Amino acid sequence: MQPPDEILARNLRKVRDQLDLSQEAVAAGAGMSARAYQRLESGRSNPTLRTLVRVAASLRTTVAALTHGVSPDPEAEDPAAEPKT
Repeated sequence: MQPPDEILARNLRKVRDQLDLSQEAVAAGAGMSARAYQRLESGRSNPTLRTLVRVAASLRTTVAALTHGVSPDPEAEDPAAEPKT
């Protein structure tokens, strides 16, 4: 399974390319530096929810669209699951 940060990075690039926007334009629309946006798109940074919302708005899409394909880690324990006996 592809790591979530790689999925987000791929989706950011795909949407940006579809809109024919530069990284600088997306960053400006999201109120962040171009370098910070570049780190997101390269998968080297994990954004806060607030940042994701601003980037999604700049790309005229939703957080759900940007995170499409991300699924829970099947190896992680579900904190809401019943304890094993």
